[in-house]
Amino acid sequence: MQVSTNSISSLTGSQQSIWASQKLDPSSNSNYLPHTFEINGEIDPSTFQLAFKRLIANHDCLRTVFHENKDSVVEQIVLPQLEFNLPFEKIPNASLDAFIESRIHTPIDLTEKCFDSILLKVEEGIFIWYLNIHHILADATTFKVLFEALGKGYDSEIKNIENDSGNQVSFKEYREFEQQKRENKNTPAAEYWKSKGQIPVKELSLYGNLKSETRTKARRVKIPISTEIKGLLEEKLTTEAYRSFNPDLTKFTIWSTIFAAFISRISGESALRLGSPFPNRNLGKFKNTTGLLIEVLPLDIQVDMEESFLSLFGKVRQEQFDFFKNGYPGAQTLESIRGIQTVVNYIPLYFGDFGEIPTSTKWHFPGHMDAGHRIRFQAFDFNDQSNLDYYFDINEAYFTPKQIELLPFHFGKMIRAFVTDDQSKIAEVKLVSDKEEKELIQKSISQKGNSITFDELIKPVFEWNSNAPALLLGDKTLSYQELRSLVNKEVEILNIQGVKKQDIVVVHKERSFEYIISVLSILKLGATFVPMPVDLPQRRMEGILADLKPRLLISTSLEFESYSVMDIKLDDLLSYELKNQVIDLSHDPNRTGYILFTSGSTGKPKGVEVSVSSLANYLTEAKKLYSRGQEVHMPFFTSIGFDLTITSLFLPLISGGSIHIYPEKKIGPDVSILEVIKNEI
Repeated sequence: MQVSTNSISSLTGSQQSIWASQKLDPSSNSNYLPHTFEINGEIDPSTFQLAFKRLIANHDCLRTVFHENKDSVVEQIVLPQLEFNLPFEKIPNASLDAFIESRIHTPIDLTEKCFDSILLKVEEGIFIWYLNIHHILADATTFKVLFEALGKGYDSEIKNIENDSGNQVSFKEYREFEQQKRENKNTPAAEYWKSKGQIPVKELSLYGNLKSETRTKARRVKIPISTEIKGLLEEKLTTEAYRSFNPDLTKFTIWSTIFAAFISRISGESALRLGSPFPNRNLGKFKNTTGLLIEVLPLDIQVDMEESFLSLFGKVRQEQFDFFKNGYPGAQTLESIRGIQTVVNYIPLYFGDFGEIPTSTKWHFPGHMDAGHRIRFQAFDFNDQSNLDYYFDINEAYFTPKQIELLPFHFGKMIRAFVTDDQSKIAEVKLVSDKEEKELIQKSISQKGNSITFDELIKPVFEWNSNAPALLLGDKTLSYQELRSLVNKEVEILNIQGVKKQDIVVVHKERSFEYIISVLSILKLGATFVPMPVDLPQRRMEGILADLKPRLLISTSLEFESYSVMDIKLDDLLSYELKNQVIDLSHDPNRTGYILFTSGSTGKPKGVEVSVSSLANYLTEAKKLYSRGQEVHMPFFTSIGFDLTITSLFLPLISGGSIHIYPEKKIGPDVSILEVIKNEI
């Protein structure tokens, strides 16, 4: 289908983050928002189908698809029309749950359409409308607006009257508005969010846990809160100390306070960064616009040792005041959301009935969540706005099964402490019993008597699911999230090529994304890497290879026919699909990490083996000396065969900083240092 250039646009800031996570794991449904609407009354399926077809015509978010252009830049395209006939099936009530669960895992191909939907008849007078929209084009309010519009459209078809529900501002207009706001960087609000991106944020260790594995599998657990406690919380709203602009804002602030106190207690951290959706629909003209209008922005909260609930509430209220004062469409950037590992989401929406037919709405949890999020607090009940329910979305990679079981009950103790005595000290609330402490609390690395190993030091680099930039080369960037994915792919490729623990792999590449990815992949696999600069004389390279007899040579050169040579390009990694092989990643902490060859100025070049334990000791001390708790950003401009280059390769990554890559010149001497000076790195 031909589309005009006016129908093609770039992604908003929040869409870019979601696209990046989906690109890294295309099979994941962590960005799906499946909803069901149980309609308790007779409806005409054919009329419902016609109303849904017109709903698609009236809402451009349902006609939007995504493609990458010839420059590999993703674009969203609003199709003039989308051919979709809403399926209708009859299904017994006993099979409904299994059917919905299976449907949730039906892939959504964003190049074809952004949603999946079906109408089901369970029994006489009971229908289920299933609607699942990818988060890149929807938020909670989108479902409410579409539900209400479909009800009006259905009613208009039944009564044969004009339907006026298609007069809302389009998502395309919102995107244009967002882009204008995003490009205006010279405002106090833009500076506010830019400064947020510069605040160092530690990786949270909840209950003393390190991340057990890299996965997005998660579960939603309801937090049991009694009617009594809910009543006591309601009483807080009327007191002078807690009263805010409106009751919902007060509730949001109270729950953010309790959640921050809880996270501080189970992590042992005082400086916290919570993420929370900013509602861009507070701009009146976009009130009924469907699409992704929310942006997740950071709330930075300091929980001190002597903090009471009441004093913490004051801090949270001030932070939220700045949050709403400075929030605007386009505020979310990869930098501003860096370090968000916990989220608080308060959704006071009420969906109501389908026209005059009683209806109940349910938001289903897809079973996966953003790999970088540890835990999310959710407050919503789309069928009873005055009596919300509360949930934790829990990433299973960060908790043991027993901890997941007890999390809501520990949180309940924090709630009760708040309503009982809000001037009590947060640090004195006993969340975990003595028995639970022995069973549940894991010992962190910092509590071990032994020195940290290289694998422990580098592990966060392989697991950090952050959108913060890790590698930069010119105007191109790889985030930690992207780096993690590419390393996992190359590890599998190397394993398929027969590279095993302690094997020697020579890397003969220019300074590039590919070089760093290869080095990290070799180390993760437990093999030994040998950097071989591209500007070495051919005779010397042949001598090194003859001395090493490597298992594999990673190179673009065709001059090493007697060796096993492979060129692993960035484009190849991006298109490679993981086969999820089982690879043993437990290694000897004293193995050889890399081999550097001397210059050979006094005779034949000699290879010097460096163990990963020695590397870990050096990097630990370098981090103390240069980082001091801050991110380190360094240029990578020296020869890969130079020993001090190791510092610029690893120190930025283990501190959460970035490596700025300056590749060798194609012709003439390597004068990359001049580019470094020019760019003041």
